[in-house]
Amino acid sequence: VFNVMTPNEDGMNDALVFSNLDGFPGNELVVYDRWGTEVLRRTNYNNGWTGEGQASGTYFYILTIPGLDNVQGTFTLLR
Repeated sequence: VFNVMTPNEDGMNDALVFSNLDGFPGNELVVYDRWGTEVLRRTNYNNGWTGEGQASGTYFYILTIPGLDNVQGTFTLLR
């Protein structure tokens, strides 16, 4: 997972992408802003979130994949 998202439609880092995620049905992604407010919750996340409706800043995510450890981290959204 990269740590910067720039949804400017240049084809680079335009969405929050996790490699090979399509092989893990039942996954759940939750994204929080820097104040801990949940801004996204998706079951069967498909790598398509572009940060719509969110301001530039740092975000925290937790990706739950059934049967595996959670993946968590941060990324910066730049507009």
